[in-house]
Amino acid sequence: MEEHRPIMVIEDDQAVRELIGEILRDAGHEVVECSNGVEALECLDRVEPSAITLDLAMPAMDGIQFLQSLRVHPTLARTPVVFVTAAPEALRKSMLPEGHVTISKPFYIDQLLLAVGRAVDRGQAMV
Repeated sequence: MEEHRPIMVIEDDQAVRELIGEILRDAGHEVVECSNGVEALECLDRVEPSAITLDLAMPAMDGIQFLQSLRVHPTLARTPVVFVTAAPEALRKSMLPEGHVTISKPFYIDQLLLAVGRAVDRGQAMV
């Protein structure tokens, strides 16, 4: 039986976080929502996500700092990440994981679902 792991949504804007969570839940995904990178790292002690949607500009720990911490995590370093950001130009190619996807805000629902679906598939292929 295939194990279903949640998608982690990391976004400081509550309305955007809830919107992404609702879209993903409506598509049949389990979702864990976090308001910043620090909260997300704490959640990773309890949850092993199949994929992560990640905002860049957040308080406490931004998306780049979270990504750097994720990439050295002993078991979750290769978790697929979908960047959902208003500032895609802030991402330098050298800091991006292989096979990354970046979605600019505002985004289309179909665009988000396609990117997350591919990320989940990529994550399952790595297990």
